[in-house]
Amino acid sequence: MRSKELLILSVILCGMAYGSQNVELEDSVIYSTTGFAESVRDEASTPVIITKREIEEKRYKTAIEALKDVPSVNVQYQMGMPVIDMRGQGMKAKDNVQVLIDGVPVNSLETSMVASVINTISVDSIERIEVIPGGGAVLYGSGTSGGVVNIITKKGTGSRASAGYSYGDVLGGKADVSAGYTFADRLDLDLAYTKNNIKGYRDYSRDESDYFLGSLRYRISEDQRISLKYTKYKNEMQYPGSLTDVQLREDRRQSSLYPGEEYLILSDKDEIMLDYQNKLSDKLELNLLGFSQKIEITMKDNYKIPGESFDMEAHFDTKKNGLKAKLKYTYTEKGALIFGVDYIDDKLDRTMEQLIKGVTTVGPMVVANDVFTDTEIYLKKKTWSAFLLNTIRVNDFELIQGVRYEKARYHIDRSSMSHVHVEGRMGPMIIPMADTTSLYPIVAKRDEDNFALELAANYLYSETGKLYLKYERGFSSPAPALLTDRDATPSYGGSGNYFLNDLKSETFNTVELGFKDYFGPTTLTAAVFYTLTNDEIRSSGMSRTSRIVNYNLAKTERFGFEISAEQRVNRFTFRETYHFVNAKIKDGIDGYSGLDVSGKRIALVPQHKFSVGANVRILPNLSLDADVVYAGNYYLNDGNTGGKKNKRLLVNSRINWEPKTGLVVYAGVNNLFDEKYSNSVDYDPAGGYSYDPAYGRNWYVGFKYQF
Repeated sequence: MRSKELLILSVILCGMAYGSQNVELEDSVIYSTTGFAESVRDEASTPVIITKREIEEKRYKTAIEALKDVPSVNVQYQMGMPVIDMRGQGMKAKDNVQVLIDGVPVNSLETSMVASVINTISVDSIERIEVIPGGGAVLYGSGTSGGVVNIITKKGTGSRASAGYSYGDVLGGKADVSAGYTFADRLDLDLAYTKNNIKGYRDYSRDESDYFLGSLRYRISEDQRISLKYTKYKNEMQYPGSLTDVQLREDRRQSSLYPGEEYLILSDKDEIMLDYQNKLSDKLELNLLGFSQKIEITMKDNYKIPGESFDMEAHFDTKKNGLKAKLKYTYTEKGALIFGVDYIDDKLDRTMEQLIKGVTTVGPMVVANDVFTDTEIYLKKKTWSAFLLNTIRVNDFELIQGVRYEKARYHIDRSSMSHVHVEGRMGPMIIPMADTTSLYPIVAKRDEDNFALELAANYLYSETGKLYLKYERGFSSPAPALLTDRDATPSYGGSGNYFLNDLKSETFNTVELGFKDYFGPTTLTAAVFYTLTNDEIRSSGMSRTSRIVNYNLAKTERFGFEISAEQRVNRFTFRETYHFVNAKIKDGIDGYSGLDVSGKRIALVPQHKFSVGANVRILPNLSLDADVVYAGNYYLNDGNTGGKKNKRLLVNSRINWEPKTGLVVYAGVNNLFDEKYSNSVDYDPAGGYSYDPAYGRNWYVGFKYQF
């Protein structure tokens, strides 16, 4: 494998060095760095923009597929649900990468058991995806150490319609339709529907979803418009449990560790968004964004093994309402000040019921042990924020200064009721042995105050090149559920009680140096960064003793660099990327085990990721596209026990044919050489490794017709 890795890396370096023909420069625009349309060239960052053209050419099935091709993005999986990681966040990815759809955050208030529902938008409704590695604390607040991903939906004018269908041996069928019309040159109506029916790679796996989008946009005047958008997403996913080493070697497509155990995850999301924009004058712009989300997730799990059965059902009901207001004042031709205020009210109701039935034989007596647990949690987190972001041009320098203040107010109401029933049976005789009930409630309130700071200088040293230096101070305030710990249950020598902990917000300081320029046909972008985080939050999760510990690691650090290049020469487009990150715990004690983990590598972070890709237009209506993507091994836990696992080298290819105007027929093969790797790998010193195998080689075909 090492020889293949070196060969691909050599190709990347050769491609980056290539150059003999000038490229046509584009005045690219980005919306996510300030909330207003800005030139990418003027930004002190190296954002990645996945355009509608790229999405269509590569035939991505989901937004996650598109993000996997971004050099700074590593996609993790938790119980089959994707988690976006950027710049080595590892287990903190759910908390430290902000994901937005049209500027509305989708990160879940619950981070211990479920991931944010990211694939709630159909890829066919996406206009562009803006990825900002590292940064965004002033504009977006808590949880941006890794970066920001903003998915922007399509907005059309005139009469428009499209329909498409694709089918794959593993991916199953996907159908999509959309239509839009403009009334009286002022009112735009758009409707879109997508149906996914993914068969899945493993036995008893499936993923079925329905997505609907409806939007109205009204142009009140040339400088004033208002839009209303409603989206509905329903998903039913059956996810097989993990495999052992032996099972993986026997048949990586089999179901799970326990026969008949498949997790069932039901998701239902409703969201309504109202956006108002007004150019009040030549110098003043106003943007108001209001939104309301409701997400319901149900998880079910059950299995039977000799002597024991387990049944679990959990419900997560989230309601999020928010308002974001921004005012941009252009006080000189080369200076602008943005003032913003945000308010978000996030609520979560979580209920979980578990029943464990155990049977053992003691001499002539059969002992039945039933344990029923009913957990109810009501969590609220309200945040109020205000920020200022100033940009001014001095000769060839863009100077940026920003500050943000954020207050978070928590309300926690949780209880857990356990009922234990033990009885012995000798023939027809039943002998009661134990019957106990206990209740462990806690009600608490807490406030957190945090601030963010940004200072940057962007040097426009030529008509095409920029060099920037940026410092950012940001934070992540804890999720409400992490503010309480739990003692072990009485059967393990504890009280079973919940109690408030002294968990702190984590703070980070990042320094970043980057540049972008054009050299002949080559666009070259690079950045190097260093992040020092204080009080990084960790959670032990639920152990077999029911003990839960949430704690802070004193210091963690992440150092890395990203480099990407693209060449366009005649009918050819070449792409090369390389991403390196070294993430480690500088100083810290594992709060659960008490072990010193200083100097250990942060789990779930591959040090190396690189890719090469090419697109060739063989004929005006026929193109071929291929990518080779490598991601390295990573440690499975902060103690680094179990070593490194799960590197992969994937080759994906596709072909697009346009037999007539408006019609595209396409086909592709993913994982061409059938690389064996996993979506996730876990390690337990007592139980060994467990794996969630990823897709092997698979194919798909489809068409898209635009009327």
